[in-house]
Amino acid sequence: LLVFFVPEMSRREKPVYLNGDIRSAHIRRGGGDEKCTREEIERFLRDASDSPFDGEIMTDLRAEDFFEAKTLAWYRRIFQDRNGGKHAELNDVEFLHEFGFVREHEDTLAPTRAGVLLFGAERNVRQVLNRAVVDYQRLDRSVEDEDSEVRWDDRVVIEENLIQTWQTLFEKYAQLASHKFGLDASTMRRADDPPDFVTFREAVVNLIVHQDFGDSRRMPTIKIFRDETQLFNPGHAFA
Repeated sequence: LLVFFVPEMSRREKPVYLNGDIRSAHIRRGGGDEKCTREEIERFLRDASDSPFDGEIMTDLRAEDFFEAKTLAWYRRIFQDRNGGKHAELNDVEFLHEFGFVREHEDTLAPTRAGVLLFGAERNVRQVLNRAVVDYQRLDRSVEDEDSEVRWDDRVVIEENLIQTWQTLFEKYAQLASHKFGLDASTMRRADDPPDFVTFREAVVNLIVHQDFGDSRRMPTIKIFRDETQLFNPGHAFA
């Protein structure tokens, strides 16, 4: 019996292939090796790049008008409340430039892919992401229910920017949440946030943000059953 240990290569060294032909790259699935699809090879190359995919400058969009004004105003209001009014004196483009959401390109400013995904108007989000951001489904039955006649009881396929996506999903959550009344013993203020809100917020924000935006074939999904919530997003963590 021969036992071999094959260490995993770092993300910068993938995909692994022989004879100089990247088309012959294989991927490990379970107990076997399968030839990579074109999309899988592209994903490996995106992950290996020193330049992050969402840092790409969208040269055909203008820094002055790519964003959705209400979204950016919402974000700036929260940012300033939490940071003592920091950068309140900057106009919108200057604010975006300060954090790298717009960058210099040939003597002008243009948004990055991340800037468009976070703050972009819907038409611009579609330009940089040729699929929806999230497919939300509510199924009023248990996971084990095999009834296939009703595919879902509520569904929305969200194609807006990431902040608007979060706002839409929060509204969906608020419709389903069971509120539990309580009092904070130190402040005597009412605390009626649903007990599972923090879990929902962390899971959904991670799903929205940590997805492979270069993957056009797979779409993040949220399926809420009566007894279980399932979340899926394409891609994987660098760490």
